Amino acid sequence: MYGKIKYMMYMSIFLILIFFVLLIITSSKQKDKELKEIIENQRLEQQVEQNNKNITQEAIQVKNDQKQENQYQEDIVQPEIINTETNSIEPNKDTSKNDSYEITVENYPKINTNSEEFGKLYKNDEENINIAAQILDKSKILLYSFSTDDCILKWQTLISKTDNKKIIPKHLEKENNNIYLTIKEEETNKDIFLDFESDAEGSNYTLVAKDTDRIYDFSGKEIKSIKPVQKIKINNNIFYIICYTNMNSAPSYSKNIMREFYLYKQQNSSLKMCIFLFKGLSKKDVLLNELITVNQENNYIKVRYNGLNSISKIIYNSQLIGQSAKYQNGPTFYLHRSINVEKSNYKININKFEGKQ
Repeated sequence: MYGKIKYMMYMSIFLILIFFVLLIITSSKQKDKELKEIIENQRLEQQVEQNNKNITQEAIQVKNDQKQENQYQEDIVQPEIINTETNSIEPNKDTSKNDSYEITVENYPKINTNSEEFGKLYKNDEENINIAAQILDKSKILLYSFSTDDCILKWQTLISKTDNKKIIPKHLEKENNNIYLTIKEEETNKDIFLDFESDAEGSNYTLVAKDTDRIYDFSGKEIKSIKPVQKIKINNNIFYIICYTNMNSAPSYSKNIMREFYLYKQQNSSLKMCIFLFKGLSKKDVLLNELITVNQENNYIKVRYNGLNSISKIIYNSQLIGQSAKYQNGPTFYLHRSINVEKSNYKININKFEGKQ
């Protein structure tokens, strides 16, 4: 009995010792934690104080630099301008001849090309050609060309806004076989870029897409899933290979996607479907023009798809132009939906004046 009591006393003492040891350890950890927090707070305070000092020093330095710069500017001695008869230089006078033209378009008032209300006139004496973008009324611009010497009219094209908004010519130039016309839509201050390409004889110009990465539907809304890839010209007829990409057809983590390719014919500013070409898998981030190779021969074109798989297709010119050409049914797209470009046959009388008017 005495031994059992003794054993219980030892166990009680042992447990009390363990309790005090744990209490001391816990208290020590808590003190260490509080000490670390105090040290970290002091470090942050010192860092903030140092940053403030740096900012103050930088501000003082900037102020001193500015003061020195101002002093330097004050110390600069401006050269004295002496007006004497020997030092005075007579400005060059413009003695060049400036030919102007008096234009009369039927049903419209006569106007001089130097008038601010006329529009734009591009002159190229080396080619003996003048190109005019004349404002007819609020939403119409007449684009035409005539020879510099004898004022003979070469061709004419009427440009009009389908929504009747006011447009004015902003920039006009000719480079090689192309005419570039920029039109400003005054209501929205938006620029519309038109690119005209000449035929083989240079006697007429056809509208081609300036922004070749944009296609619109009938309402004028851009269709971002459809892009022109390549333009093909067959006997003065313009065709486009267009690509349809459905980004929703593949999971977001997929590196590849299925694309469809079609051949469309351009008619003024619209695109009419001709032939379905092929459907193939390709990388999501590939450039579209790298996927298509076109070899054009005398009476056919060979279109090759260079995706993850290779597909080739031969199309004869007779399938695309002439009486035997047959087009498939498909949606019509537009290159410039708000702009209508069509051939015109106004009676235009042109008289040349030499010298400034």
